[in-house]
Amino acid sequence: MKLQLPVSIEEKYRYIVEILGSSLKPFNQLRPREKDVIGLLYYYNYKHRDIPEAYRDTITFGADVKKEIAAKLDGMSMDNLYNILLELRKKDIIIGESFNQKYLKPIEDINSITFEFIVK
Repeated sequence: MKLQLPVSIEEKYRYIVEILGSSLKPFNQLRPREKDVIGLLYYYNYKHRDIPEAYRDTITFGADVKKEIAAKLDGMSMDNLYNILLELRKKDIIIGESFNQKYLKPIEDINSITFEFIVK
């Protein structure tokens, strides 16, 4: 059986984070708003995929993208967004030696997910 979910590119990464969160650490430790934020960060990282990785991270974690993320999430306050980013860093999804050198824990460019159920 094949189940297709029509989603936008923006929604795709939120669904991926949700599916990974069903069983894989550290994604299974995320609260709903953290999943929303990380899903959007993965989307912006994908959106800027043609930019070299070192610069892409600078853009993905730039002030303009943070403002866009806060606005997309029902006008979330910037303070709340920064707290969520800090939690994502503590959970090792955002990785970096200093707060200015950050990058996302990589996930593949996933276009489809296949489930295999093993009955014991």
